[in-house]
Amino acid sequence: MSHSKTFTDQELLELLEDLESDRVERKESIAEKDKIRQAICAFSNDMPNHELPGVIFVGVTDDGQPARINVTDRLLLTLSDMRSDGNILPLPDMTVQKRILKGHDMAVVIVQPANAPPVKLKGSISIRVGPRRAIANQDEERRLNEKRRYRDIPADIYPLPSASLETLDELLFRRAYLPYALSPEALEQNQRSLKHRLIAAKFAHPGPSYSGSIISPTVLGELVVGKKPTDQVPGAFVQLIRIEGTKLADPILLDRELQLPLPNLLSELEALLQINIHTNLDITSSPVETRYPDYPLVALQQIVRNAILHRSYENTHAPVRICWFTDRVEIYSPGGPFGQVNRKNFGKPGECDYRNPNLAAVLKELGYIQRFGLGISTAREEMEKNGNPPLEFQVEDHRVLAILRRADNIPKNRVKSSIDIPDAASPPGPELRTQDVSRIQTESQTNHKQNQLYRRPWFRVFAALVILMICIAIGAIIFGDARECLTRAQVAPKPIPNTYYIPPDHYRISEYLSPYLL
Repeated sequence: MSHSKTFTDQELLELLEDLESDRVERKESIAEKDKIRQAICAFSNDMPNHELPGVIFVGVTDDGQPARINVTDRLLLTLSDMRSDGNILPLPDMTVQKRILKGHDMAVVIVQPANAPPVKLKGSISIRVGPRRAIANQDEERRLNEKRRYRDIPADIYPLPSASLETLDELLFRRAYLPYALSPEALEQNQRSLKHRLIAAKFAHPGPSYSGSIISPTVLGELVVGKKPTDQVPGAFVQLIRIEGTKLADPILLDRELQLPLPNLLSELEALLQINIHTNLDITSSPVETRYPDYPLVALQQIVRNAILHRSYENTHAPVRICWFTDRVEIYSPGGPFGQVNRKNFGKPGECDYRNPNLAAVLKELGYIQRFGLGISTAREEMEKNGNPPLEFQVEDHRVLAILRRADNIPKNRVKSSIDIPDAASPPGPELRTQDVSRIQTESQTNHKQNQLYRRPWFRVFAALVILMICIAIGAIIFGDARECLTRAQVAPKPIPNTYYIPPDHYRISEYLSPYLL
């Protein structure tokens, strides 16, 4: 990625006097417009990979001396128009300035290296070969295409040069990712260094092989194993708001921001979803109680995971937002449709594309995605089975809104339950496997039966009698000990003054002590 650089007069003078530099082009006047365009194209392509801007001096001779031309606004405008007159594509990143160097006016054109080379002038690719211009051959054009592909990598594995590998959590990488991504045999045989493992997982990027760049974390690395992902990717968090009402202005019961790496974020988010789901019990229709949640956990999981997966991380700092009203749940995902998905075909079976393909692969490795392209279909099926209204979507260019409405077919013979348990059909993540779901269900059912027992009147009377008997027994024990102590105090002999008992074995010692004892 190129970064705009401004030059001081001293830096420009040094470049102007460096006759061998391949970053400088000198022109006496604006008459040679095509050669100036070729120089703009060559500096944009940055074939030597300086990753530094090139400079075109207009009003200078080949030996670096002022040509003493009049630099007018019209001349500067003519140079500026070369950027967008349609001859150079894609449009170059350049600035035009009037500077006074060596006591004379000069027009200075500063051209930044292009992010998406090759840049072409009327279909031809101009490059710099030493201090002169040339037309790129087939091999040079291939190298420029490789530079573009490096910079055009998917947004989720784009390198973050401002961060270092210290921002990644090595312990989380080894414990929460590697065991799910690799088999135990592969882990045992893999003797590569941490840096190479991070690069292989696409959590770090080495930069292009021809540049010798420093290894830096990728967006994917910060999202999955970053110590604090929002420091490098500001929008990488989920906000859950529980509202007592049907409007945003109604009272807020819960407001949580989950700013965690994805394995921890998804686990905590699933726990929050389970807590907020109200389950109704039907204990009269059949011998076995039936549970009816107001929202199916699987549907919520699928839509929330889709929002995290398909959102845009590079064009916005907005979070994924979950607004939980009394009659519906709204889930906002920043970033509109991507690729072949548009407003018309959004949500249709088989229509899918991935803005973040590498993030999708990681979620599948961690167990949060079982099959690609079926998240919305699964959510719709679960909503229908649970008796909820159909899933709704509002698709805009800048965001996607999913609306899940509460089940409205609760019969009179259902009673509310404070026990909210996960649905056994929900696809478990790494922190909630099938065995864990079964265990949670068994424990919840046992606790529920115990709660029903405690509510029975005869059980409460029996418990009160037992407690009363225990209290009587403890009182009797305490009273008996106190009475015995009083009895002993009454029969105890009174001490005789100035007399002391000396054991027989200590007579000899008493002879020495007798003067002191009398």
